[in-house]
Amino acid sequence: MRTHFLSIIGSYILLLTASYAQQNMAYPADVMNSPLNQIQFKATHNSYFLDHPPVQLIDHYNVWEIELDFGILRTPPNSSEFIVGHNDPDPKHGLHSLRDWVLDITLANSLQYHPIILKLEAKTINSCNGWNPICTWDWDTVDKWGNWQERLTNELLATIGRQNWFTSAEFNPATGWPTVQQLAGKFIISLQDNNAGKDIQNPNSTDFFFPQFEGKGIPLTDWSPKSGDWRPIESTADFGYALKKGFNRLIMDGGYKEPWSNVLVHSPLPSIVNSSYAGWHWGTIFEPFQTVGHAINASWTGEGKPTSQIINIFAGNYSDKVTISTPAELHSKNGTVTIGGKNVAYTITLSLDEHEDAGTDSPNSPVYVRLHGIKGSTGDYGLENPKVYLDRAGAETFWITAADVGVLQSITVGVQGRDDIYFDDIIVVSATTGWKKVHAGAWIGDDNGTPKTFNF
Repeated sequence: MRTHFLSIIGSYILLLTASYAQQNMAYPADVMNSPLNQIQFKATHNSYFLDHPPVQLIDHYNVWEIELDFGILRTPPNSSEFIVGHNDPDPKHGLHSLRDWVLDITLANSLQYHPIILKLEAKTINSCNGWNPICTWDWDTVDKWGNWQERLTNELLATIGRQNWFTSAEFNPATGWPTVQQLAGKFIISLQDNNAGKDIQNPNSTDFFFPQFEGKGIPLTDWSPKSGDWRPIESTADFGYALKKGFNRLIMDGGYKEPWSNVLVHSPLPSIVNSSYAGWHWGTIFEPFQTVGHAINASWTGEGKPTSQIINIFAGNYSDKVTISTPAELHSKNGTVTIGGKNVAYTITLSLDEHEDAGTDSPNSPVYVRLHGIKGSTGDYGLENPKVYLDRAGAETFWITAADVGVLQSITVGVQGRDDIYFDDIIVVSATTGWKKVHAGAWIGDDNGTPKTFNF
């Protein structure tokens, strides 16, 4: 491994072929060294319905938990094979059987850094009898499943290996959950049923966790809205509420690929940078950062701690100034990378309060900011996000590239239009001088004054 401590002021040519990072390089040390139930991570609900297969969910969107429903078909030719789907087979991404889906998960490079929680939910035709008396599901009744749990266990063992399966028998209630680093590369498998209230599990099994990872009194907590009825996170407000309340498992459907879903949890692994990409960007292979500076900024935690980072940079010219002050692996992709320029990448995260009407979804009320530092001020920059926009109680990140103002001293925030927005915390990261945070705690807008300036 080659570790770089670089301060890039002018032009710097990168011709790097460094090996992949060691285990503790990928995520902040406070994440790697924390018990699993003391951190927050993204999970996907009904993962087989989503736009990306598991290996991409895990490696490119930092998903740590995959949920797969499965059943056994009532008719041949797959009458004894476990098939993934809700009420009938749902082949997607070229994957069909449960074995296919689990094998795809094992291909994830990120497994070397953290565990994967695999939530399996058994479905039978009885699963819908409680609410649909005319059931047309394709799954067989449980009495036809035979010794299915033994077969399931053997299939998983053949796929992931005993050495990679962290079972409930290994869990020590006296010490609680192991750390992320201790669990790296392990599968934690939860087996659920949805069989009209009829238990088809074997509670004496020591391989699986039952249900919701209770962990013998030390649970991994699901997110649920204030009403108490569970549902996936659907908005920035949901996400912000879950973060603030400290839920572990931030369970999402399509939200896993929204910009807000990456805010304040973990940076992409690795961060991808491509100067020729013109779409919305937040560091994944599908929506890469456009500047190296924004990738550097992504390595800061929400508490202001700098961390190590792995950055894959596509060949090209990057006209931004960056300072790398923590260990980083920089990989050039497909040629030479040139970095150097006058402007600096700034990453701005705005969190909103839970007050009623604290947010806005109106495109006619955009927020703009102006940054001030020891070298002067930037101009006004409108904060644009084509997917979501400042929901109440949410947290949202924006990326701009502007003049170098040196060490940040304050930020001016304004709201155009007639909406008033209640801002909670404001975090700004400069690619040259680092992280700053201020608690605004103020309404800004037509009725409460705009713009307003807050000192860091």
